[in-house]
Amino acid sequence: MLSSLRLAFAQPQTRARATQLVSVSLNKHLGLRVSSTQSLQKLHTQQIYHTQTQDIGANLNRLMSFSTGQNNDESKSQHRVKVYTKTGDKGTTQLYNMQRLPKNSDYFEALGNTDELNAHIGLAREHVRRSQAQELDEWLEVIQCRLLDAGSAIATPLNSSPENRVYRAAFPEETVEQLERWIDQMDESLPPLTNFILPSGGLASSALHVCRCVTRRAERSVIELVERGDLDEVVMRYFNRLSDFFFVAARYASSKDNSPETVYKKHVERRFVKPQASDSHASAESSLKREQ
Repeated sequence: MLSSLRLAFAQPQTRARATQLVSVSLNKHLGLRVSSTQSLQKLHTQQIYHTQTQDIGANLNRLMSFSTGQNNDESKSQHRVKVYTKTGDKGTTQLYNMQRLPKNSDYFEALGNTDELNAHIGLAREHVRRSQAQELDEWLEVIQCRLLDAGSAIATPLNSSPENRVYRAAFPEETVEQLERWIDQMDESLPPLTNFILPSGGLASSALHVCRCVTRRAERSVIELVERGDLDEVVMRYFNRLSDFFFVAARYASSKDNSPETVYKKHVERRFVKPQASDSHASAESSLKREQ
């Protein structure tokens, strides 16, 4: 089919029909309505990060090179999409459903917190690999991948996205149960917690505590999306369980590294003693004498 479309794009008299065929295909598979060659080029530069979309976009880029008469060298050089698009220079950006919103909207706040958490996990993994709890690294990699899935769900509001896109971005329910199994597995090897502990216990443990804190922020940022029906509740539950995972993982890393956790100690306050009435009168009298 691709070779036939190339020939169709190369001929002015058949180019319009070829564009229509590709538009129908995009509308069928992606829930988009594209009606011109210019729109197809715009679609490709918007970088929709889905496997099927990338395949179609790559093929469209090659097809466009035929329609504009570019040689193969020019086609290869234009196939590489630049990192910067300049489309967000005015403070707006786009969700997966193609809706453009200000970058400070709650969707992008949640996406930013999720992305920041992922970066912290990447740093924590570097410490974990150098610790005695290296077995955690595989789980952390899985969690990083699931956070990208959570981002897809956040970027596809349920109330304003095509059904096919909602289906693709759906967050799997079983991921919560997977975290619970990992938590139970680690917890079996740990001593019971009898005191409040401070973030501590070595580099790996402390880095995992940072991940726990950022997870809580990410969880807070999706609550509003869930309450208004734009996000499946399972994403919020995943973040809630993930913070528990990081707490137990931090303790686990501390135990494996034989690096003691710091126990919280309550500050002993000095008791305030009220002055006696006679003392107050004596103080007042001495003050009057100084004034005289």
